[in-house]
Amino acid sequence: MTHRIHRNGLIFAATILLGLSLADIALATPSFSRQVNADCRTCHFQSMHALNKFGRAFKSNAFNLNKQMRQELNQRRKSKAVTDRVG
Repeated sequence: MTHRIHRNGLIFAATILLGLSLADIALATPSFSRQVNADCRTCHFQSMHALNKFGRAFKSNAFNLNKQMRQELNQRRKSKAVTDRVG
């Protein structure tokens, strides 16, 4: 009986550790990208584990765009459109 309890405890601990080790992998949320109609790299560095300046501002604004952020996002879209046409 105690052998079974010990085994179940180990399985539980391993499951928790696995879940915690994978937690930082799933930090990027595609729903925010769809919400503002922007690429994930608008808020994240290429590694997707850390937020860039825009992403930190978006997070601190309760995941909403303020007027300045909308202007910056529109400017990024315009410059990307020009780059896509040229390149």
